[in-house]
Amino acid sequence: MWNVAWSWIMLQMRGLKISEELALLIHTRVALQNGCAFCADIAMAQAYQARLGMVKFQALSDWEQATCFSDRERAVLRYVDEINATLEVADPTFEELRKHLDEREIAEVTVMNALENYYNRINLPLRIGPDGLLEIQQKRSATAA
Repeated sequence: MWNVAWSWIMLQMRGLKISEELALLIHTRVALQNGCAFCADIAMAQAYQARLGMVKFQALSDWEQATCFSDRERAVLRYVDEINATLEVADPTFEELRKHLDEREIAEVTVMNALENYYNRINLPLRIGPDGLLEIQQKRSATAA
């Protein structure tokens, strides 16, 4: 099952204007908000495999207080959080987002958020839990070193 999900995420990311890191931050943040450990595990494993570092991913639960995020990332995370809380976005939030992203990037962020919510709503009712993919990636790296 996780091979299919992993392949789907990889396919989605091809051709995106936003960075792989930002896309994975969105996936992880939304999955954490929704309590989908399966999806968070996949996204973090992919981030680890891409050598993006785990500091930001580990700080996502408290991103507003963490100092590791750029203004661009903060604008995206605020936007995603508001959408997921109310299905709407306040004008100041959207204006801040527009300072950092162009129209295509905003559309990509919005679609990434919607897709992650979709995946979460499939996995959560089926009680699909994490497969330990991040741990598997970490062990593979340690073995290869």
